Amino acid sequence: MTEKGYFSPDIADLLATVRDTLKQVAPQLERGPAYQLHVSGFLLELALRELESGDTAAVHSQQRLSRLLGAEGSAVELTWKLCRALRAGALDARWDEVLQVLLEDNVERVRIVRPDVLAAEHRPQTT
Repeated sequence: MTEKGYFSPDIADLLATVRDTLKQVAPQLERGPAYQLHVSGFLLELALRELESGDTAAVHSQQRLSRLLGAEGSAVELTWKLCRALRAGALDARWDEVLQVLLEDNVERVRIVRPDVLAAEHRPQTT
């Protein structure tokens, strides 16, 4: 229900319904179309994870980069600032910190794209 009182399905529910339907149809298809359906299902799963996470990854990245660089800006701006600082050797003495920030950023991105390939300690916690 929306605030106006009429039914409005949740986008995540709609995508999940399409995903589930594709999974039911896939075994009935020949190899080529079945593969295309598999790819479509993967993309739907990715979209669902993106919806679930919202802008969390970008916000966390911005916060980490801001702390590392002692600067303000968007995640994109700070990423470019990090690149320039790395090229200039300005962070050579803080390599462990840089690597930790890069690891955390990439783990958060992979949690959305392919959580199944993460090492156990980086996988999302299931309840």
